[in-house]
Amino acid sequence: MLDVGLGKACELAGQYVQDDSIFKLRERFWALLQDTFGDGVSLNGHPVHRLPNTLNVSFVGKAGGAILSRLDGVAASTGSACHAGSVELSPVLKAMGVTDEVGMGAIRFSLGRTTTLPELETVVRLLMNAVSRQRFMKTETLCKAFYRRMKPPSDWSHSPASLLFIALWGVI
Repeated sequence: MLDVGLGKACELAGQYVQDDSIFKLRERFWALLQDTFGDGVSLNGHPVHRLPNTLNVSFVGKAGGAILSRLDGVAASTGSACHAGSVELSPVLKAMGVTDEVGMGAIRFSLGRTTTLPELETVVRLLMNAVSRQRFMKTETLCKAFYRRMKPPSDWSHSPASLLFIALWGVI
């Protein structure tokens, strides 16, 4: 029975080998990410020789898990299946020479036969929000830490430290 099931699975898969629509959709998704995030997004893997339905990218200087947690309804992962749930740099990315700063922002997207361009455009919009919120949270954390550790000078309103704090707080 297993032989028959495997045979049928191979037959069905063979129907999609010649169809390059998923490959084209993945390439369009990558182009959208590059247009949106520029140098803030990096491709993990060979630019040509990779699975046609998989896009593994890193959001530079960000935490992939934090971004992924804000992508409601998006099926994606922060690592390979064998390292899912890990909060350390994937050994595969490390072996590829990916730095911690880049690799910790890794997210793997898998596209399917039913994936559409409007769905991917929605994912990019969700990513824009998730990445900007992470930046906001880092700035807020920095300001709060700065405020707690800072000893207010006698003339708080005119000191360089207070001006820096006010400038940073205004960004939040």
